[in-house]
Amino acid sequence: MKADHDSQGDGAHSARVVAFPLWRRADAVARAARALAALGDLDARDDYRHRLAARFFAELDALGLSEADQDEEVGAFFYEVEFALEDLFGEALKDVTTGMV
Repeated sequence: MKADHDSQGDGAHSARVVAFPLWRRADAVARAARALAALGDLDARDDYRHRLAARFFAELDALGLSEADQDEEVGAFFYEVEFALEDLFGEALKDVTTGMV
C-alpha cells in the first residue's frame, strides 16, 4: 500500500492510497501473460506491452502518483508478468515432456 500525504499549510491533510498495487492484481497479471504468450511476433508483444503500460500510467496518474511511483508500480507489474510467463511455459514444457522438466 502506498500513501501520499500533502499539507496545504493550514493544518489540513489529504491522502491518496493505492490499496491494491498493480503487481498484486493476479487476474490482470495472468491475462497479460496469456496475451503475450499468444502473440506471434516481437513487435506485436512490444505493442501490447506499451498499450497496457500506457493504460496503467494513465490510471496511476489519475490517482495522483508521482512519475517515479508510477514507474515503480508498472515495472513491478511487468516483473510479475515475467514470472507468470515462466509458469506458463514451464507448464507447457511439462505437457510436452510428460512431466519431466
